[in-house]
Amino acid sequence: MKAPARIFTSIVPHGPERQSAAVEQWHALGYEVHSVNSVSEARRVDEQFPYVYVHESPRDAMSIWGRAYAFVDDVLTIAEWVTNDDEPICLVNSDIYLDGRLDDLEWAAIPHGSGVIGTRINVSTLSSPFGLNYDVGFDLFVFPSGALRQVSFGTLCLGVPFWDFALPLLLARMGHALVYLGEPVLLHVWHAERYSRKVLNLAAFEFTRVLKLNGVPVGLASATEVETSDISDEELMLDLVLPSLRAIHSLLESSDCLMSKDRKETRRSLKFRASDAYGIRVTDSERASGLDFYHPLYSLYPELLWSLGNLMQTELRRSARARVHKGTLTTLGGVQP
Repeated sequence: MKAPARIFTSIVPHGPERQSAAVEQWHALGYEVHSVNSVSEARRVDEQFPYVYVHESPRDAMSIWGRAYAFVDDVLTIAEWVTNDDEPICLVNSDIYLDGRLDDLEWAAIPHGSGVIGTRINVSTLSSPFGLNYDVGFDLFVFPSGALRQVSFGTLCLGVPFWDFALPLLLARMGHALVYLGEPVLLHVWHAERYSRKVLNLAAFEFTRVLKLNGVPVGLASATEVETSDISDEELMLDLVLPSLRAIHSLLESSDCLMSKDRKETRRSLKFRASDAYGIRVTDSERASGLDFYHPLYSLYPELLWSLGNLMQTELRRSARARVHKGTLTTLGGVQP
């Protein structure tokens, strides 16, 4: 598998500083950055980021989601059109900061046709030495051009909840093995999400409808026949979302891990480790420290959604990255911090 040379995303015009910092850093690292936007947003993005290749999507999701999001299907269509057949497509959320170049990894060791998935670490600032590992969402995907040509993401969009759950499940459905991105670290400056309960619920149903449409046996089997008003919030998360997240975690826990070439001996020592703390409840001190916003759904479903969380704290050190999990310090690369 080749290392990606292009990054595809959907930039929010005149978005927050954290997004500008991330996109500028991609460009500084030498990546060709492409953004897919609606006609109403494309010109503003082009003016703000003159070094970004901006592609106009013929439609947007304003009438569905209340914002001019780019549909995942449209992003993939444009990415396929731009990318050569022998090059992978790389999708990254527009506010993710890469702590290093992707081409420093052992891409040659990844089986042909695999899909690479990366999770982020939430930090208070980009210079912060500590962060919280976020294993209930996915922010970077690298996969062969054409891998998802035969599937449909329905009305799911970049920026809408659960599109990042659908993508790895659909890759697996199409026969592509999943590989966990161990390096570089993906940094994300933490911010509160503002999804309404209505958007979250509609997104959960659309996500499950997309899985059923594409033959993925995860979630509520009759989701397309159930009205939103007929299912409680707890059933929505337990029956539609949690089984899918567990399925992704299971796939990643059994996958290989993509690491730097100079750490080849440790490639198999770092595996994706989803939290086994399903059912844990957040403490008052953790809530006071801001961990109640660990997952964007938590503020709406506090008792249920915290069970999705991984309480692993991650210390980010450029010379030696160490992870603290259940009180046990594991150093990556054999260098003691």
